Amino acid sequence: MPVHTARIYDHPPPEMGTRILVMRYHPRGIPREAYEEWYRELGPTPELLRAWRSGRLSWEAFAEQYRTQIRQDPEASRILKTLVRRSQQETLVLLCACRDAACCHRTLLKALMEQASPE
Repeated sequence: MPVHTARIYDHPPPEMGTRILVMRYHPRGIPREAYEEWYRELGPTPELLRAWRSGRLSWEAFAEQYRTQIRQDPEASRILKTLVRRSQQETLVLLCACRDAACCHRTLLKALMEQASPE
């Protein structure tokens, strides 16, 4: 089944798949009914996000550090493996607040899921 990404503020319809929020902090103005699951561990650390937004890190450096963060965090790795297995049976939609999907960790997370084996 496919894995999609979407912006939480665009209110993706439930028919798209299971809506999963992948941010450290809850987005302002979004009710909990807007998604089915929330995995804070899959969001970039506040320090990493600040470094990228301030321009201290390029997108490429941010992407590499984010992938490392996910691989080194046991809980994030466990959640990622679970989502990979689930994506074999159901459609998932990874949600966050970023406007630009090309420079968003949800896109990196989707790529990690597509590269991983379901085990």
